[in-house]
Amino acid sequence: MTIAASETAIQSSDIFEVYDFTHGTDHYYYTSDFEDKIVDGTSYPSEAIERTGFPFASDNSTRTCTITIPNTNALAVLLRPTSEQRPLKVSIQRFFTDDLVNAESLFTGYATGINFQGGICTIEFKTIMLEIERMISRVRMQSLCNNQLFDSTCALLATDPAYQTSAAVTVSVSGKVLSSATFGTKTTDFFTGGKVLFNGTYRYISLHFGNDLTIQNAFDGLVDGNSVIAWPGCDKLPATCISKFNNLLNYVGMPYIPLKDSEKVALTNG
Repeated sequence: MTIAASETAIQSSDIFEVYDFTHGTDHYYYTSDFEDKIVDGTSYPSEAIERTGFPFASDNSTRTCTITIPNTNALAVLLRPTSEQRPLKVSIQRFFTDDLVNAESLFTGYATGINFQGGICTIEFKTIMLEIERMISRVRMQSLCNNQLFDSTCALLATDPAYQTSAAVTVSVSGKVLSSATFGTKTTDFFTGGKVLFNGTYRYISLHFGNDLTIQNAFDGLVDGNSVIAWPGCDKLPATCISKFNNLLNYVGMPYIPLKDSEKVALTNG
């Protein structure tokens, strides 16, 4: 029986919803039903998920859905405030219990806000139309470079051995200081503002001094002897682009635009 036929049938079976949360390349599958479900070979453990409605918009404008899960949930633990920047997507489907083949796609959206309060993780999702409606300038009129290090316009390669550094580390008690003599082969602050990778997860490097990298948040499971990969940071100044990366040809900034009078005074007094 088709979804449409099941919905209009005088007698129909119970319905349940399944959630596919995609965080980077990782999937977290759940059902809001009272028991676990298996659909097309994929297991959906039962979880205390609640969601708001998402009214249909005839003009295809952005729709919003707010989902709550316990803050002890594996996904919620992963989403606790860190320097993570991987996108979070959700797809919600509905099934009838007597038909696990035909699904009705209810909502697909991307996370735009996450909040933790009172044992609950609340995530706001908006449909892809959000990106279409958003007004974004291609290049900002600013003195700093518009590029992100290693993007297509910057043209430097993150795989270049000059910038990708692998090292076995020792880890401080707090987990926030990673030490290796390999880091000491680079000038101090070479990695400041960069990122470090371990087990598929990135952390922002807030300080590089000698052999030590200080990261904003500790990695889960990182212990002495484990290897990480680190990349340098870029402060987007033309002098850095020249001295650190020899890449001024691809610099996209306007360092010589006139300053406002108040900014001139601040710089003079600073």
